[in-house]
Amino acid sequence: MEETAQTVMPDVCQIERAIGTEDGQGGLDETPDIVATNIPCRLTSRTGREADAGGTIRPVVQWMLTVPRDTPVESADTVSVDGRTFSVVALMDSSYQIAKRVQLTSIS
Repeated sequence: MEETAQTVMPDVCQIERAIGTEDGQGGLDETPDIVATNIPCRLTSRTGREADAGGTIRPVVQWMLTVPRDTPVESADTVSVDGRTFSVVALMDSSYQIAKRVQLTSIS
């Protein structure tokens, strides 16, 4: 079933995770680390709304990303699909999972 699910994943994505290293002054420097590349995926828009960001109204679109169930994605990760970058909002877990669904919001 997992192989069948992947046949409807026409895109590929890359997953990045911020890795903290000590800066020598008691703080952390976060640098992005590529966790996985060339992951088959399907990206679909879910909802659109407008939000006030510093006195300006800007569109906010929620996205749903479907990836193979063993994909190493976590809640603080960043995902790139087809030149667009997204922030992970939530991992949508369910029983008998043949694919993993991840709620995203657009960064760029």
